[in-house]
Amino acid sequence: MAAQAGLEAVRRALAQQNSEVDRFRAVVQENSSLNERILDHEDTIARQAAALSTLRSEADDVMTARAATTAATRLEQQNASLQRDLAAAHEAARALDKERVTLADALHGRDRRLEQAKRDLDELREQVRRSHEDRDAAVAQLQTARAAAKLHEDEARLRKREHDALVERVISDKDQKNGDLNSMNEVVERLRGELDLQKDDEWAVVRAVPSKARCLIQRAHAAPAVDVCLGGSQAVSGAADGSIILWEVNATPTPKVRFVTDRGEACASLDLRHDRVLCATQATSLQLWDVTGRRLLSLHQGHAKKARMGGAVLLSQTAFASCAADGVVKFWEHDVCKDERLCPSGCTSLDRVGRDTVVTGHSDGACRVWDARSEVFALDVGPRASTAGVCAVACEVHLIAALNCDDVLYVYDRRRGAAVHALKHDALRAPERCRLAFAPGALHVAAPSSTGAVVVFDAKSGVCATVLAPPSLDAPCVAAVAWADAPRVLLATVDHEGGLALWE
Repeated sequence: MAAQAGLEAVRRALAQQNSEVDRFRAVVQENSSLNERILDHEDTIARQAAALSTLRSEADDVMTARAATTAATRLEQQNASLQRDLAAAHEAARALDKERVTLADALHGRDRRLEQAKRDLDELREQVRRSHEDRDAAVAQLQTARAAAKLHEDEARLRKREHDALVERVISDKDQKNGDLNSMNEVVERLRGELDLQKDDEWAVVRAVPSKARCLIQRAHAAPAVDVCLGGSQAVSGAADGSIILWEVNATPTPKVRFVTDRGEACASLDLRHDRVLCATQATSLQLWDVTGRRLLSLHQGHAKKARMGGAVLLSQTAFASCAADGVVKFWEHDVCKDERLCPSGCTSLDRVGRDTVVTGHSDGACRVWDARSEVFALDVGPRASTAGVCAVACEVHLIAALNCDDVLYVYDRRRGAAVHALKHDALRAPERCRLAFAPGALHVAAPSSTGAVVVFDAKSGVCATVLAPPSLDAPCVAAVAWADAPRVLLATVDHEGGLALWE
């Protein structure tokens, strides 16, 4: 590029000097024509002088003195005019000589610059030649280095292929051994679980309570039961020791499968849907179990470790939502958090509203509806008081129920965005952690109580429909209730003594 720029500069200098030479040639031609005119004037003056002398001589002979004087005067005037023209011509000739000298100096300077440009061009060509030689040497060196690098890369690729093949064989052998070990462990755990579930002293009916509604109570867990959820003919209950029991709901509830949470973390909430059991532990881990295959599908930390889990619900077979005391509502798809919603107050409970929508209860007493497709909450209702924090929230059709710390059950209409009932009862005492439940069709709503009773309200009128009273005054606190409508309408409850009760 530098060589091309130098050549272009030389070309421009040559073109300028050629224009100056052409101008000098025009000046020389004009000087030549002016010299010819001067010579013509001198010849004319000489001829006129000869004519004047002839006239003077003839005047002496032929003309009178006066006529000769007149002719001589005219000739003198013509001679003076010619002398002026000759002086002007000489002055122009001197000016042309000066311009010629100037142009000659310019031409000489151009020749010097041209010689210098030629020398510079020769030096530039020499530099270009040297740079080409250096480039060729660098290219040759680079090609040699590339050949060596390619040879090294081929050797490294061959070693990597051999290493990968060895690693794959080791991993395949390890996976095969782990698969065999896991299969054996699953068989052992299933047999152990079936043996444990068949113990009559642990799962026998401990008491039957006569009432308008038939109740059958079994000892479900050795530790306080935390949550219960019904889905069709199956029910699932969890306890503070991390145990999860899958029940077959029939005339007499029968324990079917036992799962154990990772590291025995206490359950916070359960959800049963699409042959999947989603368990949220109080340590904020989320566990998804396959009911049919009796295996753990996924396990991961859902929220901040120091937070307290509020709850988790299944939205579909692969999607679920969760919330915790860190104030974050998360929407998951295939164990990947695809959306997050941040709330200014901590989340205490959660329930599903639709395929992409959930309702959450918060420690400031508010209930908010969140949509995975929107950055802001779709609905915000409820009192704003820390003493009225939400303990449990449930949604059915267009109604939302929230049991608050002030022992009031609030019922909200999502379509109107306002509260329609604020329900109270003497037997209703809100537990610290609990689950509400709407009956199918949102006809009734059942609320657990720390008194051991279950209070059922009419969701439309707000009237207390019934109180499922405990069998004694020292009955344990009811932690959760759940409804089911297939094959018959049932209400399930669990208490802090590990008991499971089915009300029909």
